[in-house]
This record gives sequence, structure tokens and C-alpha cells, in this order.
Amino acid sequence: MSTLVSIAMSIITISKYLYIISFIIWLLPPLRQFKGKYFLYFLILALNDPLSYVYTYVIMKGSSNLWIIILSYYFLIISITERDVLKKNMYVFMVILVFLIVVSILNLAPNYYFTIIVLEHSIILLIFLRIFITNYVNYRKINLFTLLLIIYELMFTLKFFNFIIGFADAVAFFIITSFAQIALGFFFSIFREDNPRLLVQL
Repeated sequence: MSTLVSIAMSIITISKYLYIISFIIWLLPPLRQFKGKYFLYFLILALNDPLSYVYTYVIMKGSSNLWIIILSYYFLIISITERDVLKKNMYVFMVILVFLIVVSILNLAPNYYFTIIVLEHSIILLIFLRIFITNYVNYRKINLFTLLLIIYELMFTLKFFNFIIGFADAVAFFIITSFAQIALGFFFSIFREDNPRLLVQL
């Protein structure tokens, strides 16, 4: 019994360290991506965890921060959506924002919020896929930066989808994806989207 407790404590400790490391690493990409195509995307990602932490543990101790996460992921979508599309569908985006704010106020069960988060990241994933495919079709080039963004968003989508249906062990899945996200955080802290070394000609 003591062995099982020891293992459980070790896993919890590892998870905490991974969270802290990931927290710190993902503060770096916005610095590297400054004035780049995806600067706002990385800035929002970098601010998400600090804002959530401050709200939950400093301002409203013990309160759920899912509403912050939902709204920040909405603005992630805005940050990578083309300006023409935003202008043409301004009212649609405003209605969606109002809907998300109302849903956040209702204090629903976590699974409802996880479902919204999965939908948001699925949209982001589709946007990056469209960019990736368009670049390939037009220029016959694979941009490794965009490909890794797709992988990152896919991991994020699966992580929250796992919260809903539990298709994998939550702790193990969290640890695996955390290692991968830390590695990607390092990558995005070093390379920019316009780096020619990341373009593979086919």
C-alpha cells in the first residue's frame, strides 16, 4: 500500500514540475515571434495560464477558470483569422463572443466547457490545416513550422477531448502531452514561421 501511495505522490510531483516548466517555457515564444505572423496567437497562449492561475489562486480562490480559457481560445481563433474574413463576418463573431460570455456566466458543468474548448481548438486546427494545404498546393512546399502548429493543436484538442470521454489514462496522457508541449515550446522559442530552413521543397 505504501508503495502505491509513493508512486501516486511521485506522479503528482512529476505532473506539477511539468506544469511549472511548461508554464515558464511558453512565456518565451511571444518574444521570438514578435512582429511575426503568429505573434498574437503565441501571446494569448502565453498569457492564458498566468491569467488563469492569478484568477483561481489569488483573486477568486478556488473558483473555476474555465471561462478565461474559453474566451482566450476564442481570441486565438480571432488572432489567426484573416482580416477580410473578420470584417465580412464581424456580427457573427460578435454574436459568438456574447454567447460565450453568457455561457461562462451560467456556471455549467465542466464537460460543457470542455466541449466548447474542443470545438474551439478544432476550428484552430482546421485553420492551420487550410494554411498548410494551401501553401503546399500553391508552392509545393511543406512548412514545418505550420506542421508543428497542427500537431500542437491536435494534442490540445485530444487532451480536452480525453477529459470528456476518457479514452486514455488522464495522468499518463497529461504527462506525455506535457513533454511534447514543452519540446514544441522550445521550438517556437527558437524558430519563426518565415525561417527558410523550415521550408521543405517537394
